[in-house]
Amino acid sequence: MMNVVDLKKIYSQILSLSEECKRCIDCEACDRVEELIDYVVQNIDKMSIEGQTETRRILNSIIALRKEI
Repeated sequence: MMNVVDLKKIYSQILSLSEECKRCIDCEACDRVEELIDYVVQNIDKMSIEGQTETRRILNSIIALRKEI
């Protein structure tokens, strides 16, 4: 079962990958971010209600960050 600690680790990975971004169209960092987001979305229903709320908040932050890039 995925929990908020796992999610925060994934979010940290996404942030570090986003910092590597060179604003190109396609690269390994972007692909890895997409994989991590897909993993979180697929596993959200395995979390507690509190975990799901935190997950949605973090996913919204990730989406906002991706729109900036």
